[in-house]
Amino acid sequence: MKPLYKIIIKYSLISFVAFLANWYILFGSPLNIPEYIPLTPVKTNGAILFAICITVIILAQKSLIKVQKDISIILLMLYSAGIFFIAECLFHSMMLIITIDYTLHEFLSGIIVITLFSTVLSFFVAFQLKTKRTGQLILFFVILSILFNVLAYFFPNLKANN
Repeated sequence: MKPLYKIIIKYSLISFVAFLANWYILFGSPLNIPEYIPLTPVKTNGAILFAICITVIILAQKSLIKVQKDISIILLMLYSAGIFFIAECLFHSMMLIITIDYTLHEFLSGIIVITLFSTVLSFFVAFQLKTKRTGQLILFFVILSILFNVLAYFFPNLKANN
């Protein structure tokens, strides 16, 4: 039986390496990858980060469930948030070292944003893995999207700058 902290460290390091590879491929390599996915308003970096997050969350949570079958949805969510918090701290610390004009604001906002995003995403994955209630999961997605649209309507300054 594997201790939970070994799983958390393993997937934190996997996420960290994936974040570094993503950064290098998109911003440091000679490959000419477009900023947006062609014919869509979706940024390439965001799509790749989403794919990294969802993949790591699913694999990590399945490993955690395999080790501790009676683990709760909240614990799965918190462990996943911890995985990405550790990975983001490592990644942004590396960026602070190798990037000359990297600011404290970028450091803190990067850690906070990805950790919060992965926490929300990990709740949905944990809910699906533990309960297998897809209908209720879709209802959560609908409610969350309505909430975001209402917030964007009442607080238009919160939208991301393009």
